[in-house]
Amino acid sequence: MATLVLLRHAKALGRADWLGEDEDRPLNNLGQVQARKMAGQFANFQLNKVYTSDAVRCLDTVKELSEALDLELQITKHLSEYVYRKKPERSVEYAKEILYADIKAGRNILVCSHNPVLPAMLDRLLKHSKVKPEIDHLKPGEAWVLNFEGKKCIEVSHLPAPVIATANLEI
Repeated sequence: MATLVLLRHAKALGRADWLGEDEDRPLNNLGQVQARKMAGQFANFQLNKVYTSDAVRCLDTVKELSEALDLELQITKHLSEYVYRKKPERSVEYAKEILYADIKAGRNILVCSHNPVLPAMLDRLLKHSKVKPEIDHLKPGEAWVLNFEGKKCIEVSHLPAPVIATANLEI
């Protein structure tokens, strides 16, 4: 059995609050704390690989996680919003190709990306499956966890974002 985690990046600065390129938009204070908690949240998943969009907010979301688990980050533009907006099928096909190879090999993998990339990937992965997700999009820091037997998804569940006490946190 293999597990695939589709993780939306942690909370980023709002688009209106950022003057630079969208790919360079960083995590806000809440997102930085969420990212620090990711290693603990995914420690029991026995991950073998971590793929991420090349957007700064995705890289920052999984950097500490990959370091804590001693996994090399597989960084790709094909999981970015920019590529998805230009050619949605390219992002989904790329993900399908790499993911099915890892799933077939029984590897547990995590993919960090964006809405709408992740919902499109989920739709493709569940196209011929009877399982359905509890929710149809992810909030920052949330994930879908898919369990596979061979190439068949047998279960999909929702994993909430790490819980953060925000009393002293500037959001």
